Amino acid sequence: VEGSRQCVKTLEKNQGCAADSDDANNAGASTATTAPAEDDADEGAGGRPGREEEEHAPRRKAPTVEEVAAAAVKRSIAQRNNNHKVLQRLNAEILSHQQNVRSILQANRPLIPEV
Repeated sequence: VEGSRQCVKTLEKNQGCAADSDDANNAGASTATTAPAEDDADEGAGGRPGREEEEHAPRRKAPTVEEVAAAAVKRSIAQRNNNHKVLQRLNAEILSHQQNVRSILQANRPLIPEV
């Protein structure tokens, strides 16, 4: 999950730099900004932003209380769904194991000691 968040942040930074380079292209510096934009994309794919990218990256505004609460609810629901899937899979494995044990015991009834 943390890796996905880092990828999203890198993409957002790259998009912010692309907008800055578009503004520079419109000002008349079309060939000078094309090559560094490609280099920034390569650095962003590696997960390490360059110095220029850090300087031009717009700062994210702090999330509001409602946004934080909504994100927490969304994470909670996703975790609940994942837990449900895991429990279903584990229950299916337990049932199949019980059936296997039952069939082994029925096939080998003389080997079961009297209690």
